[in-house]
Order: sequence, then C-alpha cells, then structure tokens
Amino acid sequence: MEYQLYELLLFFALYSILGWAADRCIFALRRRKGGRGLCKGPYMPAFGAAALLLISWSEPAAREVAAWLGTDLNMDLPAAALCGMASGAVCAFVVAVLVRLASGKSLVHVSFSDVLLWMTGGILVIMGLQPLLAAIARWINPWVHMIFMIIFYMQFAGDCIDGIAGLFKYRRRRTLSKERE
Repeated sequence: MEYQLYELLLFFALYSILGWAADRCIFALRRRKGGRGLCKGPYMPAFGAAALLLISWSEPAAREVAAWLGTDLNMDLPAAALCGMASGAVCAFVVAVLVRLASGKSLVHVSFSDVLLWMTGGILVIMGLQPLLAAIARWINPWVHMIFMIIFYMQFAGDCIDGIAGLFKYRRRRTLSKERE
C-alpha cells in the first residue's frame, strides 16, 4: 500500500506513542522502575522507526518467506514475526551506536522481553494494526492529522534535543541524574 509523506509522519508519531505505552506495560509487568528512552515525553522514536520499517518491507518479506519455504501458503504470520524481530534489532543496534557515540558508554541493554516485544509488535502491526490505522487516518480529515503532528513534532523535537544534550553531559559527568549537576 502506498502512503503519502504526511501519513508516514503520522504513523511514526502514533507508533512512537504506542511503543512507549507497550514498553511501560512491559516494565510494569517486570516491576521495574525507570525512564527508558531518549525523550522525556510519552513516545519512543525507535518504536516509530521500527514500525515504519515493518510497513515498508513486510509484504515483500512475506512473499520471500513463502518462496524460501517452497510453498504457496499465506506466510504473513511467520514473516510478520521475523520482520518484527529484524526491524527491532536494526533499530536497537542503530540506537545503541548513536548513544555510544554521544555518551561514550553503552547505555542500551537488550533483553529477551525486548525481542518478544519486537516480535509481538511486528505481528500486531502487519496483521491488523496498520490496516486499521491506515483506514482511520484516511477517514479523518487531514487537517486533524496536521494539528496533531504539529503539536507532536514540536514537543518531540525539543525533547530529542534535551535528550541528546543529556547524553553529551553524561560523557562529561558520567551521570544522567540531575541531582549530581
């Protein structure tokens, strides 16, 4: 399915928020406290980027998996799981490299639950959530999208700049907490 640029920006924003919510739920289930992510707001850009990767290459990947297995069966579910793990791993690697470059230390830790979250997210995005979000986005007036995106991206840009500045401060002070500043 072909999308316009504003739709991709809208999907990035929505999946960043949904990814943050899923991450918070996983942390709550693990009974861990923490503020993961570069941004302070209720969004995680790595999840938005991973969802855009899934949207762009899930259908060709499903065909490739079916061809690789030598079957004409519908391979959407295994392809969705594999694509979810792959796009999550790519985004985690890129984020880890960028954080390492900015902070001088490896601050990104990947656990087994992260891999399960990527796989589940891939299945949800490809199998049902993306067609539903695309239908809703095309039903709602584009001006509503634009107002939402202006509010989202203004806050998002400021939080990203603060997060990157925090990583560079970490490089100098070796702490992310504001109490030691």
